[in-house]
Amino acid sequence: MMSKNMMNHAVGGEHSPGLGLAIYRIVLGIMWLDLCLQKAPWVFDSEGNRYGWLYGWIWTEINNPTFHWYTDFLQYFFLPHIAVMGMIVFLQELAIALSLITGSFVPVIGGLLGLVMQINLLIGNYSVPGEWFWTYPLLIVSHVALTLDRAGRVLGVDGWLAQRVEKDLGHTGLIGRLLAYAV
Repeated sequence: MMSKNMMNHAVGGEHSPGLGLAIYRIVLGIMWLDLCLQKAPWVFDSEGNRYGWLYGWIWTEINNPTFHWYTDFLQYFFLPHIAVMGMIVFLQELAIALSLITGSFVPVIGGLLGLVMQINLLIGNYSVPGEWFWTYPLLIVSHVALTLDRAGRVLGVDGWLAQRVEKDLGHTGLIGRLLAYAV
């Protein structure tokens, strides 16, 4: 929901400093949602494996190792526990997507969790032929920017929450202070 101040800026030909980042955040969230749904538990690959193309892509990373310790993790832990690990990946990506699209808890979920996931993807995909290396640093920097600039405060739930939390910050305990950092 647009605030009155942002609406005035938009109508007057100006824009809010965070409006571009908010739009980028939402589009990035849609990207995460698309990727998440391609690896949903109800999606099967051509060989009948759950989680869409995730199983096959893990084998691609194993066959093109960046670090042997990571390859060992994928081959000897991730794949044998694909039912649990696939669900964790799906839920993490869904949380990132929903956080970014709605602007909810962006510094923590959309920003930091997205950053960790992108670092994981960089490690796993760095040596895969045909993968463009710069995709991952660009996405890493995107998640850093979303975190540092608290991108959910414009066109997002975080803006609404931040107003309420900051107004009552002097009267809140630990939970209120943690919430202030999370939005």
